[in-house]
Amino acid sequence: MHPKISVATLSKWTNPTGISLIALTLIFEFLIIMFYHGDQSTVMISLFISAGCLVPLFLWLDRRPTSSSDTSQSPVTPKQGKTADHKLILTPPRTVGQPNATNKDDETPSAPSSPVTSAPSLSAERLVLRPPSAEPAYKTDMPIITATASTSERVVLTPPITEPGYKYSSPTGRFFCYLLPKGDEPTERCEDSFDFNDRQSRYAVTDGVSQSFLPARWAQILAHHFVNHRGQLQSETEFATWLQACSDTWHEWVSTKWIPDANRKMVRDWSEQLYKGAQSTLVGCTLFTSKTEQGEHTQIEVVAIGDSNFFLLHPPSTNQQAWQYRAFPHTQPEEFGSTPQTLPSTKERITRTWQRLQDLPWHGTFKGETGDFILLTSDALAKWLIAQLLHGQHDWIPLLYNMDQQRFCDLMKAERKSGRMEDDDVTALVISL
Repeated sequence: MHPKISVATLSKWTNPTGISLIALTLIFEFLIIMFYHGDQSTVMISLFISAGCLVPLFLWLDRRPTSSSDTSQSPVTPKQGKTADHKLILTPPRTVGQPNATNKDDETPSAPSSPVTSAPSLSAERLVLRPPSAEPAYKTDMPIITATASTSERVVLTPPITEPGYKYSSPTGRFFCYLLPKGDEPTERCEDSFDFNDRQSRYAVTDGVSQSFLPARWAQILAHHFVNHRGQLQSETEFATWLQACSDTWHEWVSTKWIPDANRKMVRDWSEQLYKGAQSTLVGCTLFTSKTEQGEHTQIEVVAIGDSNFFLLHPPSTNQQAWQYRAFPHTQPEEFGSTPQTLPSTKERITRTWQRLQDLPWHGTFKGETGDFILLTSDALAKWLIAQLLHGQHDWIPLLYNMDQQRFCDLMKAERKSGRMEDDDVTALVISL
């Protein structure tokens, strides 16, 4: 049976190199025959020598890879409707101008920011501060948030990215809030939050832990659920039910909104991050009007979990007197540590959190008088304010009188630069009685 010779093999033999070698062999044969005048034995010997040279040559040509110049065949393209059997490697988008993904905790990148929506009218009595939907890259601890529609009782404010800080003043003038992110970050990257329910006289400030998963949204949920809750979270059942509702809201948002949006940028398994969950501190208060024989005063019920702090400040009657104050739960700068007690989003840790709180001062009752000020702050400002009060300094006093936003930003940045204040997110909610 004759061996099969492929088209590719013939193309190798008939290329310029093969033809040249065969031609040289035939010329060699012709010269031998001419030189020996047709001697039969000599011609046979020369044929054997030629065959011995040509066989290795043909074997070498057959094994040599075909180059684009050796063949005229067109490349084979896959048919439509078929997918190539290759692995697809996904890489996350490169972050632009992204700081360290964790501050107190973990998370995400900088995807291109979407246009910033304008803030709605502030004529209503309620406000919830939410970062805009523009996500600073693809940082897992930063939420992708779409502002909900505002109602007559609720205003959703989207702070402008370009503002160095944010300030809200209530229409009634009873309270206002300052918010300044760490470093030079835009406002929507701030992981602090605040909320209020003026009709129920409930107010809250929360501080998301940066090393956790999506802490900014968790801080917002905790603040919102606290001000709309009617209890003081003093029983285990009430506390567990409240925190469970917060956890359900966070998990629903993560599974229905954040993960689908994130997977459009980079598909991955988020189970480890969900198990880790988000963490945040909380300080909130509820005001009650109380009448006694001595007159009318305000009873203040305070819940403080973690290193966010409550202050009750009483102004002096004369210039010779000093300000009187109560601080809770921390009264000394040294009491602020790196691992405060927090509220977790993971349902499995709710019971453990309640048990740990039983060994901590996290609930208090205070009496306020007309003219007093309540200050709810995140940890960086609280620690600075306590140091100011202990040393008889007065840089903090303008905070109570609705100071200009730019002055607030300049003061905070100057204190950070001097080292007297830590470079962290700052939130201060001021309530005048």
